[in-house]
Order: sequence, then C-alpha cells, then structure tokens
Amino acid sequence: MNVKKILIVEDEPLTAELIRGMLEGRGYQVTAMESTAYGAMRALNAAAPDIVIMDIRIRGKTDGIELAGSIRRKLDIPVIFLTAFADRETVERAKQVDSYGYIIKPFGELELITTIEIALHKHIVNSRLRASEERYRSLFESLKDAVYIRA
Repeated sequence: MNVKKILIVEDEPLTAELIRGMLEGRGYQVTAMESTAYGAMRALNAAAPDIVIMDIRIRGKTDGIELAGSIRRKLDIPVIFLTAFADRETVERAKQVDSYGYIIKPFGELELITTIEIALHKHIVNSRLRASEERYRSLFESLKDAVYIRA
C-alpha cells in the first residue's frame, strides 16, 4: 500500500498538531501544515498531496471554501472540511465546491480517519467515471465521422 499524503490547512496550531499526530499515527504522511490560502497553494505546488484537510475559517482574505474551490478546479485534489461551523449558509457554500467531507469540531480520530478513507475511495471512483465518460465521448465523436455503406 502506498502512503497517502495529506496537506493540513488549519489556523489553530494546537489543532493542526493534533490532526498531524492522528494522521501520522495511522501511517499517513503530512506534507505540510498551513494556516493561510497563500501558504496552502505554495505547499500544494511544492508537493501535491492525495487529499487536503481544510478548516473553513483560516487566516487571510480567502477562506477555506474559496480555497477548496480553487483546488478542485485547478488540481482535482479532494478536500475535507474541518470546522466548528454548521450553520446553513456555511454548509450550502461548502456544498457548492463539491467537498468530499464535512467534519464538525470537536471530532475524534476514528471520525477523521473514516472520512479520509471514504473521501479517497470516492475520489478514485469519480476519476474512473470521468475517464470512462471521456472514452465514450470520444467514441461518439468518432462515430459522427463514420460512413454507413449498405451492400
């Protein structure tokens, strides 16, 4: 089994360290811990992770939801939100960026690990589905150029 790499984007240092300990204790590799969108993008470019654990309220002008949208559009890396906020507006915004999970603080190790495993699996399934759709799209496009001859 290859070691899965995870980027943590969390503005509370103690929470970030707690998450790192949970992940490394389960065999994951934490590529970086960042507290801003700028730092997260820099870390993503330095070493692309398999998944991102993202707090919604992070330091700086860009919040975690906006950053997650950019990550999904540009890099196709799954994002799991980790937040203390479960109000309707925040949840609706999170749904718009197609997140792979939403964990409410406080959380337990089992909840975090289970959510990560399901998100990684879902990402693999979605990637296969997109590849399959692309093959069928190409097939149908090539059929437009086909000529039918009746003998």
